[in-house]
Amino acid sequence: MKKLMNNQKGFVLPLVLVCLALLTSGASIFLARESAELKANGMNRDYELCIFTAKNAMAVAQASLGEDPNYTGTEGWPEDENGGTYTIKITKISETLRYLDIESQYKTFTKKFTGELEIIPDNSGLNKPEIRLVKWIMVGP
Repeated sequence: MKKLMNNQKGFVLPLVLVCLALLTSGASIFLARESAELKANGMNRDYELCIFTAKNAMAVAQASLGEDPNYTGTEGWPEDENGGTYTIKITKISETLRYLDIESQYKTFTKKFTGELEIIPDNSGLNKPEIRLVKWIMVGP
């Protein structure tokens, strides 16, 4: 009768299966969380690159206005070095003030910015005016 009470043969297999199921479910939860975190980081990177594309477009607008005070913007959507695209529209308010609209796109993100640029004539004889950014705000989604 004592032999029947101490018979634990076959107990290890269910114990191993339960432990294996717990470890598998824990690993799958961990992988799901890490996958979501990786996706969020990728979307944040794309969002930041969309804003950097707009900042680069602002630099292009300032440089182009420095070369040609009658510059009115881009035709189409030129590609930026970051891989995004942008468009620039400049409206002449006065001889020294320009209104600026920039729209940038990077993958699924689109951002719109407006600004005012002030053209300060060059008095040093280099014939290159200084372009000063007066206001710069994000207006789009």
